[in-house]
Amino acid sequence: MINTYQISLADAIDFVKAFTEELGHVAQNEALGGTISKPAIDGRSKELEGRVYTGNMAWFCYNYFYIPNYPKLFLAFEENNDYIRGQLIPRPDSSNLRCPRENYVFTYDNTVTVDELLKNHVTPITEPIDQEVSRPMVEQYNNNYRIYSPASTLNYFPYGFFENELNQDVNKFLNQPGLEYIRYYFGYGRKTEYENSRVRIILVGVDGSGKNMVPTSLKPDKDDSIILQKSWP
Repeated sequence: MINTYQISLADAIDFVKAFTEELGHVAQNEALGGTISKPAIDGRSKELEGRVYTGNMAWFCYNYFYIPNYPKLFLAFEENNDYIRGQLIPRPDSSNLRCPRENYVFTYDNTVTVDELLKNHVTPITEPIDQEVSRPMVEQYNNNYRIYSPASTLNYFPYGFFENELNQDVNKFLNQPGLEYIRYYFGYGRKTEYENSRVRIILVGVDGSGKNMVPTSLKPDKDDSIILQKSWP
Protein backbone atom coordinates (compact mmCIF):
# COMPACT_ATOMS: atom_id res chain seq x y z
CA MET A 1 0.00 0.00 0.00
CA ILE A 2 1.32 3.45 -0.96
CA ASN A 3 1.59 5.90 1.90
CA THR A 4 -0.09 9.26 1.56
CA TYR A 5 1.27 12.65 2.54
CA GLN A 6 -2.20 14.02 3.14
CA ILE A 7 -3.30 14.71 6.72
CA SER A 8 -6.46 16.09 8.30
CA LEU A 9 -6.87 19.64 9.57
CA ALA A 10 -7.11 18.21 13.09
CA ASP A 11 -3.72 16.50 12.67
CA ALA A 12 -2.19 19.69 11.25
CA ILE A 13 -3.41 21.66 14.25
CA ASP A 14 -1.97 19.04 16.61
CA PHE A 15 1.45 19.12 14.89
CA VAL A 16 1.73 22.92 14.86
CA LYS A 17 0.40 23.25 18.40
CA ALA A 18 2.97 20.72 19.59
CA PHE A 19 5.72 22.81 17.95
CA THR A 20 4.57 25.93 19.83
CA GLU A 21 4.61 23.93 23.07
CA GLU A 22 7.89 22.05 22.63
CA LEU A 23 9.78 24.85 20.87
CA GLY A 24 7.95 27.94 22.06
CA HIS A 25 11.01 30.21 21.94
CA VAL A 26 11.64 29.25 18.30
CA ALA A 27 7.99 29.69 17.31
CA GLN A 28 7.75 33.11 18.95
CA ASN A 29 11.18 34.55 18.15
CA GLU A 30 12.50 32.84 15.00
CA ALA A 31 9.78 31.27 12.83
CA LEU A 32 6.62 29.21 12.83
CA GLY A 33 6.55 29.04 9.04
CA GLY A 34 6.77 30.93 5.76
CA THR A 35 5.13 31.54 2.39
CA ILE A 36 6.57 30.68 -1.03
CA SER A 37 5.46 30.81 -4.65
CA LYS A 38 3.75 27.85 -6.30
CA PRO A 39 6.65 27.22 -8.76
CA ALA A 40 9.00 26.71 -5.78
CA ILE A 41 7.59 23.17 -5.54
CA ASP A 42 7.56 20.84 -8.56
CA GLY A 43 4.83 18.21 -8.81
CA ARG A 44 6.24 16.35 -11.80
CA SER A 45 7.53 12.80 -11.49
CA LYS A 46 10.40 11.08 -13.29
CA GLU A 47 11.18 7.43 -13.82
CA LEU A 48 14.40 6.62 -11.98
CA GLU A 49 15.96 3.24 -11.44
CA GLY A 50 16.76 1.46 -8.20
CA ARG A 51 16.30 3.11 -4.82
CA VAL A 52 16.80 6.67 -6.07
CA TYR A 53 13.72 8.89 -5.90
CA THR A 54 12.77 12.23 -7.39
CA GLY A 55 10.72 14.80 -5.55
CA ASN A 56 10.80 18.03 -3.58
CA MET A 57 13.37 18.62 -0.87
CA ALA A 58 12.95 21.25 1.84
CA TRP A 59 16.22 22.03 3.64
CA PHE A 60 16.16 23.42 7.18
CA CYS A 61 18.19 26.65 7.17
CA TYR A 62 19.39 28.74 10.10
CA ASN A 63 20.77 32.24 9.55
CA TYR A 64 22.85 32.18 12.72
CA PHE A 65 25.16 35.01 11.70
CA TYR A 66 22.27 37.29 10.60
CA ILE A 67 23.30 37.64 6.97
CA PRO A 68 21.08 40.42 5.52
CA ASN A 69 18.09 39.66 3.29
CA TYR A 70 17.47 36.17 4.68
CA PRO A 71 15.21 35.11 7.59
CA LYS A 72 16.56 33.65 10.83
CA LEU A 73 14.93 30.21 10.39
CA PHE A 74 13.49 29.09 7.06
CA LEU A 75 13.14 26.31 4.51
CA ALA A 76 14.86 26.27 1.11
CA PHE A 77 13.06 24.24 -1.58
CA GLU A 78 14.36 22.40 -4.61
CA GLU A 79 13.55 19.57 -6.99
CA ASN A 80 15.88 16.74 -5.95
CA ASN A 81 16.57 13.67 -8.11
CA ASP A 82 19.08 11.93 -5.86
CA TYR A 83 17.14 10.93 -2.75
CA ILE A 84 17.91 7.50 -1.29
CA ARG A 85 15.82 6.39 1.67
CA GLY A 86 17.75 5.83 4.87
CA GLN A 87 20.85 7.68 3.70
CA LEU A 88 21.87 11.12 4.92
CA ILE A 89 21.83 13.44 1.90
CA PRO A 90 24.89 15.72 2.23
CA ARG A 91 23.95 18.68 0.03
CA PRO A 92 21.28 20.10 -2.30
CA ASP A 93 20.97 18.76 -5.82
CA SER A 94 20.13 22.11 -7.45
CA SER A 95 22.44 25.06 -8.09
CA ASN A 96 19.75 27.48 -6.89
CA LEU A 97 16.83 26.96 -4.51
CA ARG A 98 13.82 29.05 -3.43
CA CYS A 99 13.10 30.43 0.04
CA PRO A 100 10.75 33.04 1.55
CA ARG A 101 11.69 36.67 1.71
CA GLU A 102 12.14 38.03 5.23
CA ASN A 103 8.62 39.48 5.52
CA TYR A 104 7.02 36.19 4.52
CA VAL A 105 8.43 34.28 7.46
CA PHE A 106 6.07 34.56 10.42
CA THR A 107 6.20 33.88 14.15
CA TYR A 108 3.56 32.87 16.69
CA ASP A 109 2.52 35.56 19.16
CA ASN A 110 -0.16 33.69 21.16
CA THR A 111 -2.85 36.25 20.31
CA VAL A 112 -4.81 33.55 18.48
CA THR A 113 -5.02 29.80 18.96
CA VAL A 114 -3.24 27.49 16.50
CA ASP A 115 -6.70 26.33 15.42
CA GLU A 116 -7.68 29.90 14.52
CA LEU A 117 -4.33 30.56 12.87
CA LEU A 118 -4.52 27.64 10.45
CA LYS A 119 -8.17 28.27 9.62
CA ASN A 120 -7.95 32.05 9.18
CA HIS A 121 -4.34 32.94 8.41
CA VAL A 122 -4.20 35.75 5.83
CA THR A 123 -1.05 37.58 4.74
CA PRO A 124 -1.61 40.00 1.83
CA ILE A 125 0.73 39.11 -1.01
CA THR A 126 3.34 41.48 -2.42
CA GLU A 127 5.51 40.11 -5.20
CA PRO A 128 8.10 38.76 -5.22
CA ILE A 129 7.03 36.58 -2.33
CA ASP A 130 10.15 34.44 -2.32
CA GLN A 131 13.74 34.65 -3.49
CA GLU A 132 16.56 32.60 -4.93
CA VAL A 133 19.23 31.21 -2.65
CA SER A 134 22.37 29.54 -3.97
CA ARG A 135 23.46 26.00 -3.13
CA PRO A 136 26.58 27.18 -1.22
CA MET A 137 24.40 29.46 0.89
CA VAL A 138 21.93 26.65 1.64
CA GLU A 139 24.80 24.35 2.58
CA GLN A 140 26.07 27.01 5.00
CA TYR A 141 22.62 27.67 6.47
CA ASN A 142 21.86 23.96 6.74
CA ASN A 143 25.15 23.38 8.53
CA ASN A 144 24.29 26.26 10.87
CA TYR A 145 20.97 24.55 11.58
CA ARG A 146 22.74 21.34 12.59
CA ILE A 147 25.16 23.20 14.88
CA TYR A 148 23.31 26.20 16.31
CA SER A 149 19.54 25.83 15.98
CA PRO A 150 17.63 24.92 19.18
CA ALA A 151 15.70 22.46 17.00
CA SER A 152 18.76 20.72 15.56
CA THR A 153 18.93 17.92 18.15
CA LEU A 154 15.42 16.86 17.15
CA ASN A 155 16.27 16.13 13.51
CA TYR A 156 19.00 13.69 12.52
CA PHE A 157 17.93 14.39 8.93
CA PRO A 158 18.00 18.20 8.49
CA TYR A 159 15.44 18.22 5.67
CA GLY A 160 12.10 16.84 4.53
CA PHE A 161 11.49 15.10 1.19
CA PHE A 162 8.15 14.82 -0.64
CA GLU A 163 8.65 12.25 -3.41
CA ASN A 164 6.64 12.28 -6.65
CA GLU A 165 6.88 8.65 -7.81
CA LEU A 166 4.99 6.39 -5.40
CA ASN A 167 1.98 8.69 -5.20
CA GLN A 168 0.73 11.92 -6.73
CA ASP A 169 -0.18 13.80 -3.54
CA VAL A 170 2.11 16.73 -4.31
CA ASN A 171 0.71 17.03 -7.82
CA LYS A 172 -2.87 16.90 -6.50
CA PHE A 173 -1.97 19.50 -3.89
CA LEU A 174 -0.54 21.90 -6.50
CA ASN A 175 -3.51 21.41 -8.84
CA GLN A 176 -6.11 22.55 -6.31
CA PRO A 177 -8.37 25.20 -7.88
CA GLY A 178 -7.44 28.65 -6.61
CA LEU A 179 -4.02 27.70 -5.21
CA GLU A 180 -1.56 30.49 -6.01
CA TYR A 181 1.01 30.17 -3.22
CA ILE A 182 2.17 27.69 -0.58
CA ARG A 183 2.46 28.26 3.14
CA TYR A 184 4.53 25.95 5.30
CA TYR A 185 4.28 25.57 9.05
CA PHE A 186 6.68 23.84 11.39
CA GLY A 187 5.16 21.02 13.37
CA TYR A 188 6.40 18.67 16.06
CA GLY A 189 5.90 14.89 15.92
CA ARG A 190 5.52 13.31 19.35
CA LYS A 191 5.06 9.72 18.12
CA THR A 192 7.98 7.28 18.09
CA GLU A 193 7.87 7.12 14.28
CA TYR A 194 9.25 10.68 14.28
CA GLU A 195 12.08 10.07 16.77
CA ASN A 196 14.77 10.96 14.18
CA SER A 197 12.80 13.83 12.62
CA ARG A 198 10.68 15.52 15.28
CA VAL A 199 10.38 18.85 13.48
CA ARG A 200 7.82 18.30 10.71
CA ILE A 201 6.85 20.28 7.61
CA ILE A 202 3.17 21.10 7.10
CA LEU A 203 2.17 22.38 3.62
CA VAL A 204 -1.01 24.41 3.14
CA GLY A 205 -2.33 25.96 -0.07
CA VAL A 206 -2.81 29.74 -0.23
CA ASP A 207 -5.19 31.63 -2.54
CA GLY A 208 -4.53 34.87 -4.40
CA SER A 209 -5.56 37.00 -1.43
CA GLY A 210 -3.00 35.32 0.84
CA LYS A 211 -5.55 33.25 2.78
CA ASN A 212 -5.02 29.65 3.83
CA MET A 213 -6.92 26.99 1.88
CA VAL A 214 -7.80 24.43 4.55
CA PRO A 215 -10.50 21.76 4.79
CA THR A 216 -13.90 22.83 6.05
CA SER A 217 -13.96 19.82 8.37
CA LEU A 218 -11.40 18.59 10.86
CA LYS A 219 -11.53 15.19 9.12
CA PRO A 220 -10.24 14.74 5.53
CA ASP A 221 -12.70 14.66 2.65
CA LYS A 222 -11.79 13.72 -0.92
CA ASP A 223 -13.42 16.89 -2.29
CA ASP A 224 -11.92 19.27 0.27
CA SER A 225 -8.67 21.24 0.45
CA ILE A 226 -5.45 19.26 0.93
CA ILE A 227 -2.85 19.55 3.68
CA LEU A 228 0.44 17.65 3.32
CA GLN A 229 2.83 16.50 6.04
CA LYS A 230 4.24 12.97 5.89
CA SER A 231 7.51 13.75 4.16
CA TRP A 232 10.47 11.40 4.29
CA PRO A 233 12.15 10.59 6.60
